[in-house]
Amino acid sequence: MLDDMLDYIDSIRSRPVWQPMDDAARAAFRAALPRQPTPLATVHEDFLKDVLPYIVGNVHPGFVGWVHGGGTIRPSKSNGRSPRGCGSCSDFRTGTSGVFVTGTSLANFVAILIARRAALGAGVHRDGAAHRAAFAH
Repeated sequence: MLDDMLDYIDSIRSRPVWQPMDDAARAAFRAALPRQPTPLATVHEDFLKDVLPYIVGNVHPGFVGWVHGGGTIRPSKSNGRSPRGCGSCSDFRTGTSGVFVTGTSLANFVAILIARRAALGAGVHRDGAAHRAAFAH
């Protein structure tokens, strides 16, 4: 496995920065997740075939950057990433909920807002953190 990754890095300049996911790889992501353990060699082969060729490009020396759109509830599928089966692989209980956001920055911002509300109460958005903290003591 390590040799495969070192070979990939060694030959990165000869590869495209990014390539769209082909139908066979996309179909693998739509398949049901296994419910039983899978041999590591099989997982590694699947990774080499269905994931590695389609990574987002940020390890390539020609990579400049991605500009992902935000502001919509419809996730972009143009780059091959997919939240496939997250509920099934986490064994979420009935009634559990969550939200997919447009990226890491928004996820961190949402987490800060949730933590602020948990620590300072529901009115913090109206009264301000300093006001709420002053009356908490």
